[in-house]
Amino acid sequence: MSAAGGIPYVIGQWVRGSRFYGRRLLLERVLAGGWHWVAGLRRVGKTSLLKQLELLAETGTPRTVPLFWDLQGVDGPGELALTFADALLDAEELLAAAGVGIETLDTAALGAESVDPPPLLPILDRLVAAAKTAKIELLLLVDEADELLVVERQNPGFVERLWRALAEAGGLRVVLATALPLADQAAAGAPEAAWIRIFGEPLHLGVLEPEEARSLLRQDHRLVSSRPEWSEAEVETLRTSCGDHPMLLQLAAKRGLELGSAEAARAHLVTDRSVDHLFAVDLE
Repeated sequence: MSAAGGIPYVIGQWVRGSRFYGRRLLLERVLAGGWHWVAGLRRVGKTSLLKQLELLAETGTPRTVPLFWDLQGVDGPGELALTFADALLDAEELLAAAGVGIETLDTAALGAESVDPPPLLPILDRLVAAAKTAKIELLLLVDEADELLVVERQNPGFVERLWRALAEAGGLRVVLATALPLADQAAAGAPEAAWIRIFGEPLHLGVLEPEEARSLLRQDHRLVSSRPEWSEAEVETLRTSCGDHPMLLQLAAKRGLELGSAEAARAHLVTDRSVDHLFAVDLE
């Protein structure tokens, strides 16, 4: 078993472009318009989905500028403001090319310790106004949005005011990704989760469809000469053993290339620490 050009499978980090497989219908639905909430188990590809949306918006959606906003580690309005400043810096070139200069937004105030709370809402208002003047739509892609529960517990009403103000302003679409427990908390009426109702019912991100999983294992996006040489039987062995879970598929296929067969990979996964961690921590 071999793959010309090395092992193509990616474990433990997000993917996009030619390394992204599946989710076609979900991508089409989100890109068609509206605000969306994507909920799924950990390690199922939420960040990769947002990154693929970012790429599609950059390259194929006219007059749409994506901003990827990572909320990991946010514990209050101050951290929220800082992470948004980072998102603006990352998108600075795209915004400038569309006619929106972030230097006009006074982003330095987002990190000023003397300003409490940081002026996140006013800066968002100015950003949306600048986007409208430039006749572009902003696509805000919010990862690890579960962290907003912490912000809301410490500052009741802040998160809901944030989203309601942006919804009323228009000119901006939001897609946020969370783990499944937030949906349970919202359904149970948890006060700190009330803001998520603005987004309606979640779109559930589950395992891949069978043909999507086969395509990932075969690496159909690569040149034929550089694809792994799996037989149809080996593809089915890997797919069914992993339940079409994207991380497990990548891990099993990588191990299969290293060990020389799909059967050897399946046997190895039983004692693989990465699989133990997935079930004991990520899916706990």
